[in-house]
Amino acid sequence: MSVALTDLPAQLSATLVEKQHQLIDTAKDRFDNAVVRYDAWFLVFVAVLLALGFVLVAGAAVWCLTKAGGRRFTGGMTWKNGFSLWIECR
Repeated sequence: MSVALTDLPAQLSATLVEKQHQLIDTAKDRFDNAVVRYDAWFLVFVAVLLALGFVLVAGAAVWCLTKAGGRRFTGGMTWKNGFSLWIECR
């Protein structure tokens, strides 16, 4: 394959542009994979917090109905001066 000297800059330019696009695509793929990996950990953390909250409330309700002799289970939470949570049997 013979290449004329006048065609060489155009071929080199096209090759460099292709290589640049490949590098950019590789960088985007790596960034997307990192974002997905860290988002997955965040979702696991939120799921664990929700499960712990459910276990706390379910345990308090069972305790209220079996041990404390209550007929109703109530409670609430506020965010005014920090986090506040209360649970009571009536």
